[in-house]
Amino acid sequence: MYILAADFGTSSIKAGVYTEDLTEVCTAKASYDYQVSGLQAQIDAGVMYEGFLKCLRAMGEWLRKIDIVAIDNFSPSVIAMDREGEALYPCIIHLDRRSYPQSRYALKCLPKETFLKINGNLPFAGGISLTSILWLMQNEPETAAKTFCYGHLNTYVLKKLTGRFLIDPANASFTGLYETFSGKGWSPELTGALGIDAKKLPQIQHSLTLAGKITAKAAKETGLPEGLPVLMGANDSASAAYGAGAVHSGDIMNISGSSEIMTVTTDHPVPNP
Repeated sequence: MYILAADFGTSSIKAGVYTEDLTEVCTAKASYDYQVSGLQAQIDAGVMYEGFLKCLRAMGEWLRKIDIVAIDNFSPSVIAMDREGEALYPCIIHLDRRSYPQSRYALKCLPKETFLKINGNLPFAGGISLTSILWLMQNEPETAAKTFCYGHLNTYVLKKLTGRFLIDPANASFTGLYETFSGKGWSPELTGALGIDAKKLPQIQHSLTLAGKITAKAAKETGLPEGLPVLMGANDSASAAYGAGAVHSGDIMNISGSSEIMTVTTDHPVPNP
């Protein structure tokens, strides 16, 4: 069995082919730049997807041997998409801070305690997606009117590959709109108070389930076989913790990347402002 794994990072995409016992067969990398202007930080979603295609082209004949595809992505990575999954606005990334006014607005709509109780996160500008979604709604009304789905980068990529608008629980939690503690789905209390249409959010599906299969259109674009299964995947820090084996209560992992991230695994999460 051969696994194609792709990690969509802030400044590059890394992809590799691995055997079932995770022996590395081949790897490829494509770099891209994010744009910064004042408090804004964003990347053209099409540029990141083209980086993915570049990695696939570098793998040559190995593509015909792949049995399953799995991806992870940095988050938050907000993308407003039309019905066909095309990006209507650049991907607003986790370094973005344009939405401070929307963060303050969110905290006027609901108290901090409600956000922490339901989602576990406060509406931090750029670091939790709901502020970026509100910014788009309030500052790009034409884009918002055309938007069929607000998702993360994996929503965009999985739509390209399988034709479905999806998001995993880890990415969903980073939107600030997901019921992280109950796992029941999008929070009617949070979306309702903020005026965000839950129908415009992707379907939540667990990481180790199948997102779908490579469509005929995606097969032509990527060189991957039509009908190839695609795993749902997760965001990068959750994937890194799982891959590193930091899965038992008390395990601590440090990630040194575009951001410095410390993860602590616990059976009893305690949200803290």
